[in-house]
Amino acid sequence: MLYAALGSFAIAALLGMTMLTNWIQKKRPYSILVISKGVFAAIGFACMVTQAVTSHSGFPTVSLVFFILAALGGSFLLYNDLTKQHVPVPVALIHGSLALVAIVMLIVYLA
Repeated sequence: MLYAALGSFAIAALLGMTMLTNWIQKKRPYSILVISKGVFAAIGFACMVTQAVTSHSGFPTVSLVFFILAALGGSFLLYNDLTKQHVPVPVALIHGSLALVAIVMLIVYLA
């Protein structure tokens, strides 16, 4: 289950980098890109939570906490994008950094 989460988060990260590039260039990303990124991130998060609930062994709890913080930032960015407000690039960078740290922690746990 954690490998599925990792794969889903990796796809979401690639889509997120594309969105960040658009925002830096003062362009709005396509809606399908925003929706796809959110879906992949949600699938990864659901896999992590499912593993946390059903696991009787060790679990990367700190990684999950970082993913929750990243999800809060992502929700803020999604709200700004859907309401056609300016998306603050520094918030996007913090969101991406939190998610990247969480992914690295998950990789270290799985290794």
